[in-house]
Amino acid sequence: MSLILLKEWLTFTLANLSQAQFEALNIQLIYRPYITVGLMIGLFFCFAQKVQAQCAVSFDYNINVLLVDFQADSLPAGTTNLIWDFGTGDSLVGFNLTTNHVYAVNGAYQVCLTSVGSSCGVVTTCQTIQICPGCVWPGDANGDLIVDNRDLLNIGLAFNETGPQRANPADISFSPKPQGDFPVPQLAMFASGLNHKHADCYGDGFINEFDISVLHSNYNKDPLGVSDCACIDSMDIPLYFHIFNDSVSVGTTVNIDVMLGTTGQQLPVIYGVAFTLQYHPPVLDPQTFTIDYANSIMGSPNELINFEKVIDTAGLVDAGLSKKNKLNSNPSGGPLGRIIVIMEEDLQQKTSFTSYSDTTLHLELCDVYLIDNEENQIPVCPKRDSLIVYQITSDQTGIGSLPSGSVGAKFHPNPSSDFTILSVEQGDEIRVEVIDMLGTVILTREFNNKNETLIDVRNFADGLYLTNFYDKDGRKLETLKFLKN
Repeated sequence: MSLILLKEWLTFTLANLSQAQFEALNIQLIYRPYITVGLMIGLFFCFAQKVQAQCAVSFDYNINVLLVDFQADSLPAGTTNLIWDFGTGDSLVGFNLTTNHVYAVNGAYQVCLTSVGSSCGVVTTCQTIQICPGCVWPGDANGDLIVDNRDLLNIGLAFNETGPQRANPADISFSPKPQGDFPVPQLAMFASGLNHKHADCYGDGFINEFDISVLHSNYNKDPLGVSDCACIDSMDIPLYFHIFNDSVSVGTTVNIDVMLGTTGQQLPVIYGVAFTLQYHPPVLDPQTFTIDYANSIMGSPNELINFEKVIDTAGLVDAGLSKKNKLNSNPSGGPLGRIIVIMEEDLQQKTSFTSYSDTTLHLELCDVYLIDNEENQIPVCPKRDSLIVYQITSDQTGIGSLPSGSVGAKFHPNPSSDFTILSVEQGDEIRVEVIDMLGTVILTREFNNKNETLIDVRNFADGLYLTNFYDKDGRKLETLKFLKN
């Protein structure tokens, strides 16, 4: 009814303006209909926002062990009835602005409040409440009910501390579990007031590397929740990529440094960092993704803990890096870590092409959270970058290169810890290069009219290796992966 009256008033007012009044406003008569529509749209949105605010329902609650007190905060004018749904199958109908409910067991409950009888109709709002005094959720080290890379920072802040273990440490399922507080409250509290027991994700009474494994098991971050990728202030500390090669061929290893601050720039003291790497299109092999922190400005590897979770379906990697000795780093600008990843071997599934194709791999740093050992957040300015991934399927003379798998190569056994036999079906003048994850050629062999060779891998470092096969003209014929264990 209010919108109808608004329309009638606007139509009457504009229709009764004289020509002189329109000219005084420098408006031609012909534009009257458009002005009417524009004003109506603008006023409609203002009116809709006001209606939305007037129809809002909200409530607050206070938890005391298993007893929860509820209070309605705001209701639409004219509400005649309230329906409280306590998330247990129990409900209360009436005009009860305050009420309480006793929960029988610990858990997460969705509580809803519904307003009935106002001009807004039936309006409902819901909140999830957690009932478990002193309980922890395995993997949620910072108390936000999300298990992700930021929880690593709390593990780093409380690392090596000890306290009471849970009744059943073997149960790391993501549900509320009672656990006693870690002692010395003034030392065993995060800045949020949360006890350090929440960082004991494994529940054995020790905060150490085992707790990181629970982050992997119970990781539950919504990939659609990644959003904060913009640089708010260009004067903040830059976080950016140093890409060693601007263009790379399919199947090759790529090294990319994640840099904090410019080289030589004195940084504030730092203790831990969490960030999300977004990449698209998905032309990298997610199973080969690693971050090497050997040369990190944060400290030596024995001073650090780290966490990486690859979600290839969403094109993102959640990463975290933290000190574990309670001492800040006071570094100059440089690499936090080096991303090492292998590009997919075939772009045909990603693009449409004939003899040559390339695609741009876009990289972004998002949801960056940099702190010192007192949990003060340090602002950063994340940057974007990209590189070209290309594939050549025929030479300039039009003679097609041999298809992938044409040499029929295989390792046996694979993986291996001492010796492996590399065999090929086509052994005429084929050169082999074995490359580690840093892109270093560590072994070369040639097949000259023979079909297999024995390779001693006892001195190889454990990890993944690429084996590239080339013909006599230097064209790559095939790439094979080998794992040393």
